[in-house]
Amino acid sequence: MSFIDDRAHAGRQRQQRGLIDEALKTNARIVEAVDISPEGRGVGGATVSALKNLFGGKLGIDALQVLRFDSGGWHHCYVQPFSGMSSMPGEHYGILNGCLAAPAILREGGMLSPPRWDSGYFPEVAQQLNAHYGLKSAVKALKWEWQSGFGEVTLDWGVQIRSRGDGTSEVVMQAGRYGGFTTPQVGFAVWQQLMRSLSECLYPATCERQHYIQSPRFVDVFDPTYHLTEAAMEAPAASAAGTPSPQPQVDYLHCVRASLTPHLGKRVWIDGIPSSQHANLYQFVLPGELSQMPLFGAVDLTTFGSAKDAVVVTPSHLVCKEFEAREAIPLSAIRRELDDTFTGMVIEVAGRGAVKIPYGVEAEAVRSLIRGIVEVNAWHAAHQ
Repeated sequence: MSFIDDRAHAGRQRQQRGLIDEALKTNARIVEAVDISPEGRGVGGATVSALKNLFGGKLGIDALQVLRFDSGGWHHCYVQPFSGMSSMPGEHYGILNGCLAAPAILREGGMLSPPRWDSGYFPEVAQQLNAHYGLKSAVKALKWEWQSGFGEVTLDWGVQIRSRGDGTSEVVMQAGRYGGFTTPQVGFAVWQQLMRSLSECLYPATCERQHYIQSPRFVDVFDPTYHLTEAAMEAPAASAAGTPSPQPQVDYLHCVRASLTPHLGKRVWIDGIPSSQHANLYQFVLPGELSQMPLFGAVDLTTFGSAKDAVVVTPSHLVCKEFEAREAIPLSAIRRELDDTFTGMVIEVAGRGAVKIPYGVEAEAVRSLIRGIVEVNAWHAAHQ
């Protein structure tokens, strides 16, 4: 090993000790630490080919440290990159229970405006996050720059969150520099405050799997099972070898809007549901486990417009309630139309067989909605 390599290795070890000391101040206990470099050090013989797509690029990254922490039973991970002897902006990763209707990203504001959340096609998610008091406080504490030598890296985004499709969400926070002279601090206290606040914003339900709005640099290194083994570190190699990348999420919001827009009226809504009917949809139609989910759209099935019976679409389910009968069907389980009767449409639901969706007095709106979901699911299945 050359003199320069020795100095780089020593510098990385100092940074690792600094990271552990910073985390300990937030009562985070180190569980595991792994060094990754093209020389294969630290991962039981991981090779250059297994890591090559992680190194290089604008930041000239040539080594990583992956540290796993335990904060009172909650596990989280920090990935620290290096360019030679210099530490570069890393990424915090963690898992929270619950989900949002769409993925979200926090971007820095202008000179006189604060950072703002963006959720692309579902602005309601961004509005919810931007309005949360505790989250506002956490966001204010974020650093957006990383000084290294005489240069400075400005982060293009601060935080992202996405549903993992199993009732949990994955969160990543880019690390600005929070102090430190020879060993930069990466904001463990801010990270934990952010995660506590974000957990209060998530719905206790299972949403479709989502994908990041802007891909984090080290997402392939983060192992959501929190077991940093050689196999986990070799995950990027499979991607480089041609493993298909994840398919885009199913855009049910766009589907619902396209299906119901031609039928909007006194009993068919996408936005602007009257307050009385809105309250009845949550009180009488949605089951308890979906009672905190936002609504993509609703069709009132009642004769006099109370919306106590209705067909409702949330980010994860189609719910229909007529008289005493209620069905809550995962959107992704809707397969095909089986029959179109005078009182409703019979559809095939994966794992359940035939299920009837009532029409009420808005047959065309319900038909259009169901057929739109069937079409989207069929397209997605064909392109997986």
